[in-house]
Amino acid sequence: MTRVSAGLALSPAVLCAALLAGCRGAGPTARSGAASRVEPHEVVARVDGRRVLAADLRHQMRRGADRRKALDDLIAFELLAGEALRRGLDRDPSVVRARKRALANLMVRRSFGDHFTKASIPERLLRQAYEANIRRFVHPELVKVVHLVAIARRKRHGAAHHERARKLAARAHSIATAGRLSPDEFAQIADLLHERARADGVLFKSERLTTPRRNYTEASFADAAFALTRPGAISSVVATRYGYHVIYLEQRIAGVDRAFSEVADDLRDRVFDDAREVVFGEYVDKLEKPYQVTLFPEVIARLREPQAAPP
Repeated sequence: MTRVSAGLALSPAVLCAALLAGCRGAGPTARSGAASRVEPHEVVARVDGRRVLAADLRHQMRRGADRRKALDDLIAFELLAGEALRRGLDRDPSVVRARKRALANLMVRRSFGDHFTKASIPERLLRQAYEANIRRFVHPELVKVVHLVAIARRKRHGAAHHERARKLAARAHSIATAGRLSPDEFAQIADLLHERARADGVLFKSERLTTPRRNYTEASFADAAFALTRPGAISSVVATRYGYHVIYLEQRIAGVDRAFSEVADDLRDRVFDDAREVVFGEYVDKLEKPYQVTLFPEVIARLREPQAAPP
C-alpha cells in the first residue's frame, strides 16, 4: 500500500495523541480547499480492510497536525491496533477492564446524559424533597434570637441559687443595654461574666435559636421575643422553668404557606443532581434480576480492608 508519508517514526507523545484521536467520534463536516464537499463517511484509507474515514482525518487535523501528518497518525493507530489484535492483546485483563468501563460510560451517557432533564424527575422524588424541607415552605412567623441564660431550674435549685442566677441575668442586661451591640458582641457577654458565674456556682451561657410564637419554646420566652420589634432590641430579664434569660432580636421572619404546586419548579432546580443519581441507581438495581448477580460472602470476607494511613 502506498503511504502518504514515508516516515512512520512517531514519538510516544504522538502515538498517545494518535490513540486518543482514533478512539474519538466524528466531528462536524467542514469544507476542504477543494470545490467539492467531503462527507464524514467517505473513506480516505484502508488498513487491512479497516476503514479510515474523512471524519477521523478532519478530527485529527483539528488537533494541530497537517493533512499528511494527521493521516500518518491515523494509519499508525490502525497498524498498532491491528498488530495488538493479532497478538491477542484484546484479551489482556487491563484491556477487558478498559473496554467494560468504556461501554458502561457510553451506556450512562446515552441513557442518563442529555436525555435526563429536569422534566424527567419523577414527581414522587419532588414530593419527598418537599416533605423533607416542609419547614422551609410552610411555617408561621418566626423570630431569630440570641439569648443569655443563667440556669436555675425550678425543681432542682433552691431559692438562693435562683437569686444568684437572677442577679447574674440582671447584670448581663445592664451590660447589654449600655450601648448598641451586634449579635456576636451580645453573645460575648457570657464570656465577660464567666468568672462571676463560676464563683456563684451558676451555669451561664449564650445560645442562638429560631422560634415560632407557640409550641417550641416556653410561652413566656416566646412572648418576650415576639414583643421585640426591631433587630438589636433587647428584652428585660425573662424567667422560665430553665432559668433567667436576656433576649436579643436578630431577625423577624415572615410566615409562609407555599403548596407543593407552587415550589415544584424550584425543587426541580435544587434536586436535579440528586434525583438523577437516584433514578440511575434504581435503573441499575433493576438490572440485577435479569443478569443474576451472585455474591460469594466467604470470599469477600477474606479480603482485607485497606489500612488507614498513620496520623
